[in-house]
Amino acid sequence: MHGFLVLITGLLLLLFSSTAHAQNKSQISGAVFDAETDQPIIGAHVFLNGTTLGTVTGNDGTFKLPDIPEGIYQLVIRYVGFQEYGQQINTEDSEDNLTIYLREDLYELGEINVISNRKQWLERLETFETKFLGVSKNAEQTEILNPEILQFEFDEKNRILTATAYEPLIIHNNGLGYEIKFYLKEFFFDEKNFTSAYYGIPFFNEMEPGDKETQEKWIKNRKFAYWGSLQHFIESLIEGTYHEQGFEIKAEIRENRRFREVSKDTVRISDIFYRKDDTTYELSFKHFLNVTYQKEIESYEYRMWQSVLSVEQKPRTVNLQNSVLTLKTESLLIDQSGYVSNPQNYLVGGYWAFEVLADLLPINYKLEEN
Repeated sequence: MHGFLVLITGLLLLLFSSTAHAQNKSQISGAVFDAETDQPIIGAHVFLNGTTLGTVTGNDGTFKLPDIPEGIYQLVIRYVGFQEYGQQINTEDSEDNLTIYLREDLYELGEINVISNRKQWLERLETFETKFLGVSKNAEQTEILNPEILQFEFDEKNRILTATAYEPLIIHNNGLGYEIKFYLKEFFFDEKNFTSAYYGIPFFNEMEPGDKETQEKWIKNRKFAYWGSLQHFIESLIEGTYHEQGFEIKAEIRENRRFREVSKDTVRISDIFYRKDDTTYELSFKHFLNVTYQKEIESYEYRMWQSVLSVEQKPRTVNLQNSVLTLKTESLLIDQSGYVSNPQNYLVGGYWAFEVLADLLPINYKLEEN
């Protein structure tokens, strides 16, 4: 049994944008200025975390993001030499004509380490790519274009690898058809417990397919990435269609890493997921949720991944996709748009832990439009 993968990415701050509650459109606009000089900042990157929705500021520092599906988002502004700006945005409130000031970033370039051992750095890069991008079919078609900006440190005593980057990672996902600009905040891989986590802010940009065959491939792969995903699961809870969508949900108890007890009966959803108020849902349960997606079997890549973790010689029998979810707090609050207030407060395992960055979709992905 492998350890849990803590998915605390900036993407998950906003991951589950429900199609059922995103019919109306809103606009976010404003202007960005230098906090010291009051001068407009030209060319700042303005985007909604985890989406394909973004722009750059004009000659007068202004920006406009039209056609935003209703919901809660994180507005992010990045500009070289200045501190990152982030603000939670609720489209139900008026978000026009925002005035935003950026402060100078005092980060010293002298802190960047020179690569002294190229072979060691390449080995650590390989580990990073495996844990960060994954090992799925989509991961095989995903490439970090500027890996040289990564810096690695390894704690020999505790066997923990960490990574940082002083510029955004530029990632081409040729499996799903996205270029991702990923602002990495934190990454670690714990060799002893076989757990890993990453935190950052991604912006998705749709790539040009070039031909009809590539376009059709991306549409098909995006659908497969969505079906059975954590994003799909949360959306089905909100819409009340989890059974029809193919999810079987049971309770699970674990006393240690070896002992697992899964209930024979399915969970009554009203006991764990309910509406807190007009716009908010609450997910609350003890121990673990064992979630099986009954419309897809495990991929060969997943079975190979499990075999390595279990130190087996051959992949085990093919099963339906099975995942586990556990909470670090009593409950999670989820907006009707799917916004999860504190995504760092849950852990996932099984198939959802296998599907990492190369299998993630932007939060404004809509299944019916593809």
